[in-house]
Amino acid sequence: MFSCIFLAKLVGCALLCIATEERDPRVPQMLLPAIHSQEVQDALELEPADREWLESQFLELDGVWWRARLLPETERQQTVAEVESKLLERLSKKLTPKQIERLRQLVVQAQGTRALLRTDIAEVLKLSAEQRQQLSELATATVEIQQQVDAQRAAGGDLSELQKQWQEQQQKEQLESIRLLDTTQKKAWAQVAGELVDLTKAQRIYPMAPEFAESSKWLGKSPGLIKDMKGKVVVVHFYAFQCINCQRNFHHYNTWRDQWAGEDVVVVGIQTPETPAESNIDLVRQAIEKDQFRFPVIMDSDHANWKAWGNTMWPTVYVIDKRGYIRMWWQGELNWQGATGDQQVTKIVDQLLKE
Repeated sequence: MFSCIFLAKLVGCALLCIATEERDPRVPQMLLPAIHSQEVQDALELEPADREWLESQFLELDGVWWRARLLPETERQQTVAEVESKLLERLSKKLTPKQIERLRQLVVQAQGTRALLRTDIAEVLKLSAEQRQQLSELATATVEIQQQVDAQRAAGGDLSELQKQWQEQQQKEQLESIRLLDTTQKKAWAQVAGELVDLTKAQRIYPMAPEFAESSKWLGKSPGLIKDMKGKVVVVHFYAFQCINCQRNFHHYNTWRDQWAGEDVVVVGIQTPETPAESNIDLVRQAIEKDQFRFPVIMDSDHANWKAWGNTMWPTVYVIDKRGYIRMWWQGELNWQGATGDQQVTKIVDQLLKE
C-alpha cells in the first residue's frame, strides 16, 4: 500500500504534471473539460462566488483552448497544457488543499484507465515494467484505430466497421488495463481516483463562447453581447449568403426563431464573407430581406468573429447555454445526406431551456 504522506506530496505534482512536456500524449488532457462541468464543480462544493470567479478565468483562457482544436496534434497538446498550467496556478491560490486534492482525483477519473500511463500514478501503484509495457500496447492499439477512423472520416468514407472496431478496442483496453492490476494495486487505484462521480452524465464540457467582436456591425436590432444574454439560450450560426450549403440551412433558422418566439432563446446570424460580393453590406441587406431572416445578423467584414470562434466552415451552428457555455456545434448542412442536425439542435435547445 502507498502512504497517505506520499499522496499528500502527490497533490501538487499530479495536477501540474498534466502540463509538462514529459506527459504521455496518449493520456487525455481532461482538466479543462472536467472543471467546466457542473458535476465536478458540485463535487468540489464550490460556492456561488467561487463559480463566478471560475467563469471569469474561463472567459480569459477559454478562447485559446477552443481555437487550439485547429492546431496540429503536438502543438494542440502543448497549447492546452499551457492553458492548464495557467489555470492550475490560479486554482492553487483560490481553492483549499482539500478541494485541490479532490480535483486531482476527478481529473484521474476523467482520464480513465489511461491515467495508468502517467509516471506519477505508475509509481504510486508500483507498476512493474511489464505492466507498464502492456498498458502502453493496449493504449497504442486503441490510438491506431482512432487514427484510422479520423482518416476515414476526413476522406468521407464509410465509418461503420471502423467505428465498431474502435468501440471494441476501447472496451478491451479498459477491461484489460484493470485486469493487469493485482489486488493491492486495485485498492491503490481506487484511492487515487477517490469517491466516484458519474462523469458520463457531464454535459457542460466545452469552453465558454467567445464574445462578439468589438468591430461587429449589427444588421437588425442588436441583442447585446453574449454576456448580456445570460439566462437565455443563444443559437449562433456562421454563414455566407451566396454559399449554397448555407442557403439550405436558412429555413431552419427562421423556423427556430418562430418556434421559440416568446421564450428565452436568441438566434443570431454572423455573415462572414467568402466572396467579394458578400463583403458588400448593401447586398447582404438585400439577401437578408430576400431570405426573410427574422433575427439579427452581424456583418463580420473583417472576419474578427470568425477568427475568435476558430470557425472553419460555412455554415456552422453553435448552441450556447444560459451561462454562456458552448454545448454543441454542427458544421455543414444540417440535413446533409439524411443527417438530423436540425433535430439535434432543437432537442438540446429544449433541454437547455429547462435547466
